Amino acid sequence: MEDILNILKSYFDYNLIELSAISIFVLLFGIQIFYYSVFYRKILSYIKRLDKGEIDYITDTPSVSVIICSMNDSENLKKCLPVVLEQDYPNFEVIIVNDSFTVECQTLVNDYQKKYANLYSTYIPEEAKFLSRKKLSITIAAKAAKNDILLFTEPNCYLESRHWISNIMRNFTPQTGIVIGYCRYEQIKGYTNRLASFDNLFSAMQYLGYAVDHRPYKAVGRNLAYRKKIFFENKGFAKHLYLQIGEDDLFINEIAGKEKFRVELSPESIPTCRFVRYNWKSKKMNHALTSKFYPKSVSSLFGFETLTRYLFYAVFFGIVALSCLTVFSWTLAVIAAIFFGIRLYIQLSVINKTAEKLKERKFYLSVLFFDLTLPVINLFYKLYRKFGGKKDYTYNFG
Repeated sequence: MEDILNILKSYFDYNLIELSAISIFVLLFGIQIFYYSVFYRKILSYIKRLDKGEIDYITDTPSVSVIICSMNDSENLKKCLPVVLEQDYPNFEVIIVNDSFTVECQTLVNDYQKKYANLYSTYIPEEAKFLSRKKLSITIAAKAAKNDILLFTEPNCYLESRHWISNIMRNFTPQTGIVIGYCRYEQIKGYTNRLASFDNLFSAMQYLGYAVDHRPYKAVGRNLAYRKKIFFENKGFAKHLYLQIGEDDLFINEIAGKEKFRVELSPESIPTCRFVRYNWKSKKMNHALTSKFYPKSVSSLFGFETLTRYLFYAVFFGIVALSCLTVFSWTLAVIAAIFFGIRLYIQLSVINKTAEKLKERKFYLSVLFFDLTLPVINLFYKLYRKFGGKKDYTYNFG
């Protein structure tokens, strides 16, 4: 027995450097688990409340104006419009604001207007001078809207349910001013599509998770609703008029502290966005610019998670490498591997359960790669925006 104890003692008799390494690693492990157990699973907690019927909705059907800003996107409008116009909702209008109507797009809209009396259209002439033509489009639509509630989507977003409007509108209690929804990317083959889908999902786990528990700092215009009076009381996009972008996230970031808001995550409320590689890159470029206007508390919170994530990987690979070189005890590498596996299991569990609820694809070992590459990609776009990104990536309706 004494011999066995001496052997075990020799295995676990670590020096100060080894103890420091494993202590730092366990600390980083704890921080990572805290983020996934507390912050990143907030969407799951919210949907659980939804499934249990703990969230109250209105039974009224207030009138709503659905706004679609387009840039002569007749191909996508052919797929988008029929489902929007055939929504199972009693009182709504659809307003299309097109940037310089082409004959093809005008003909398409005219044909639909003959069939649907609640479809209206207007356009921005080519000679219009405006820093952000999309902001101008939204402003024109808001002025033209007959109803107090404005619901936004885009031509490249396809609705899979006729109850999209009703699921968004059920949140508009008399006190509610904003309803934030989710939009997923279509699932196609290719690394970029998987990366974009993961990026979209993980970003939602941050901003929607923050929204259901604190105050929203971001939304996407592909699935967003707010009251018209809020838009005009806050003078529209006046505070960020000098930017080409920010018509969704910066506007919500500006008014979130003043207005009551709700989040809608039912499957019927989630549209699917057509994936185009260039459009995703342009949205990443736009986010690199607008993210600097987000609250510092948000940037610090999720920036710290990214930092500890990189340190977690670095310390893990350092321990394994030094153990292989017999500098560290091999039992240290085993302990590190166990903690690494536990973190991966919890991470995949939270991510994939959220993905299932939001109708997204699931992710497995690719998460390890995305974990490390996405922050680098985000940093690249921020640096490019700051030092070399003079090209206009901002006008992107479809």
